[in-house]
Amino acid sequence: MAYNPFSAFATWLEKLEVGRKTPAFGLAIVQGDAVATLCLGEAALGAGCSIHPDTLFRVGSVTKLFTSALIIQLVEQGVLDLDVPIAAYAPDLRFSQPQVAEQMTLRMLLSHTAGLPTGLSYRVHHVPNALAAYIERDFPNLPFVAPIGTLHYYSNHGINLAAYIAQRVTQTPYEQLVHHWVFRPAGMKTATFDPLQAMTYPLALAHDYEANGSLIVRRPFHDNPAMRPCGFALASLNDLVAFARWWMQTPSVFTVMTQAHADLLTYDHAAYGLGTRLYRHHGIEIAGHTGAIDKYGAQLWCVPEHQLAVVMLCNYAPPNWDTMKAFCHAIFDAYLPTDVGMTNTPRPATHTLPQTGFYLGDEVGLVSVQADEQGGYIDWHQAIYRLRPLRENVFIAQNEALAPVSVGFEENGWLRLNGSPCRPLSALPEYSDFPAARYGVYHGDLDALAIQQEGEVITVYSHDEQAEVLASVLDDRTIACPYGLLEWLDDDTVRWANAYILRRI
Repeated sequence: MAYNPFSAFATWLEKLEVGRKTPAFGLAIVQGDAVATLCLGEAALGAGCSIHPDTLFRVGSVTKLFTSALIIQLVEQGVLDLDVPIAAYAPDLRFSQPQVAEQMTLRMLLSHTAGLPTGLSYRVHHVPNALAAYIERDFPNLPFVAPIGTLHYYSNHGINLAAYIAQRVTQTPYEQLVHHWVFRPAGMKTATFDPLQAMTYPLALAHDYEANGSLIVRRPFHDNPAMRPCGFALASLNDLVAFARWWMQTPSVFTVMTQAHADLLTYDHAAYGLGTRLYRHHGIEIAGHTGAIDKYGAQLWCVPEHQLAVVMLCNYAPPNWDTMKAFCHAIFDAYLPTDVGMTNTPRPATHTLPQTGFYLGDEVGLVSVQADEQGGYIDWHQAIYRLRPLRENVFIAQNEALAPVSVGFEENGWLRLNGSPCRPLSALPEYSDFPAARYGVYHGDLDALAIQQEGEVITVYSHDEQAEVLASVLDDRTIACPYGLLEWLDDDTVRWANAYILRRI
């Protein structure tokens, strides 16, 4: 197939609105030995410094690919074992539940099935041996969200713990390990974890919206050495192209990382391997990861069967997530065969719902699943979606005015909404008297949320999404909305999605 010029994707490039929705956007398409790169916009809006393929960006959770590739190679060398309890490597580790270290393995940590919560913080002071200090300080108090080994629950803490084990066993700092085992062999010439090193290269700065809607540079430049393994790498388009090629051409690493360990029960067959997101596009397996940190956005997807890779980077991502995802699909449509035969067309409604009731998700809020004469529906914060079966325990939920969502039923009674886990509730909370003093605007590392009441209606407005959604009161300190669970703590801060802290402005 002839190598498509970027002009074939002009419509998608226009939708990104570079210069208004994001200051900069970089794209690379790898097909065999050929690479095409496109760089649009500025590293800092108004500074007159254009980006190019060697400009560094934060890549967020794409870092998990590097961390997992490191650990898989240490396993290959006999230094680590994916299935040995981590107590064998760190017998003094402490958790909030007894005997956990004797059950937890590196495989569980890399596949997000260790029962640990999500967790992420940008604002941590630099201390000597930050990764070890954070593990020793925080892990004895971390709550478990599910029994070990029973549920995929995306956890930055888990990836960081896996990196700590590698660091401890080898007696080598994590950053040095990744440089030796991943960056260097892959030919990633400028990739780094050190902001002071990054400053010596062209560097795209994160941006945010002011109240008047204009983009500004986001300050300060955040770094958390304790959590670098889960999402703080800096890399360029050229670096990520080099990694994608090395990864696809290193089957001893790629094959282990892309073996599915958790089915996320979605209409596109999303799954999770070891530090790797998986899904199918027209029946073709896609492997890689997305990254979102400090408003940066990154996508890296590989199709080794066709030696194809797609890389996207931007320095203000929130308005363009859906567009970037659809853009990737358009590229796959142009470069991959379309006659594989798999579609996501709903099957005849012959499958009954495995279960009904109410569910609560840390990231998606309150969901009701009900059966009726037409098969069934979900009520997601007063938005009604009809359910149509796709495969066993997986349904597509459709509303003519809204984007479709996936609904999947876990064997342990949990629900997945667009892959996000939701725990079953015995009954729908009926609490309605929410303290007026809790309304206001709260700001955190990830977003700013405005919680307000008009009459009997409570709404939550997201600064990033630039959209308002309905909320439901669960008790006098907890509300739920499609952006997730919001819980007021004793110091009047808000814990969002059981992971992030918001403070009142």
